[in-house]
Amino acid sequence: MRRRLARALLFVGPLLAGIAIVLAFATDRGGYERSWTLIIRWLGLWTPEYPKLPADNRTIELSMYQLNAAFRRIAHVLTYASIALLLVRTIQWGEARLRLRTVLGMLVFCGLLTGAESLVRLKLSTERHVRWDQVALNLIGVGIALALTLIFFGVKALERRVQLSEPPPTE
Repeated sequence: MRRRLARALLFVGPLLAGIAIVLAFATDRGGYERSWTLIIRWLGLWTPEYPKLPADNRTIELSMYQLNAAFRRIAHVLTYASIALLLVRTIQWGEARLRLRTVLGMLVFCGLLTGAESLVRLKLSTERHVRWDQVALNLIGVGIALALTLIFFGVKALERRVQLSEPPPTE
């Protein structure tokens, strides 16, 4: 019984944590000010000698806004790619061959998660709004995860075929 629970937590736990993060950041917690603060801290960590620039310089503000927007877009793609890969791992449950239901389940679930994220933004967030490009970025992340999944399982199938076709070693 303990072993089953440990295995379930191993497969399902990371997926649930990822979903919780997506939905938490869909609320006001994921606003531009929050990501701006995280970027400033990250830059300060990596470049502590970076001089503090005056706030009235419009060129600097525009470039920082662009940096913030780029980080947010990359986060959408990486988050949904990660969720999709965790979902494949959960549905496969350690099986060696990729199943069609895994791919379909990943696509349907990630579509539903994108819809849920949009609904959270519409209903629970006062500062966040739904934009088509965010949905497109989420789907790009899912597409990347799908491609990586197909490549991974394709290579594993090829390895199995090569291993079966090789004669056993003789001594």
